[in-house]
Amino acid sequence: MQFEITPAAREYIRNKGGVITVKLEKRQTGCGCCGATEVESPSVRLGAPQAEIDHYQKVTSSDAAIYVHSSLQNTSELTSPKIDVERTLFGRKLVLYGLTQE
Repeated sequence: MQFEITPAAREYIRNKGGVITVKLEKRQTGCGCCGATEVESPSVRLGAPQAEIDHYQKVTSSDAAIYVHSSLQNTSELTSPKIDVERTLFGRKLVLYGLTQE
């Protein structure tokens, strides 16, 4: 799988070690009173995966190593998912846009 990495994200990744992990993570939505449910959403994290390394494919771009979990699939042949960086109250974080799944 190929990723488009914005210049800001590329610089951020390079300054933080040059390695990221892309995978699906389970998150709870809703509240306890209405019946919270778990959903899987794509996430991007700094660093290499710490567990289940056999389930990741290493993709190398010009200045970053990207570990992609096998559960992540892009069903669109027209666009590549984009990795960007956005500011939060606590600093900056990586985000993933444009991943289409069934």
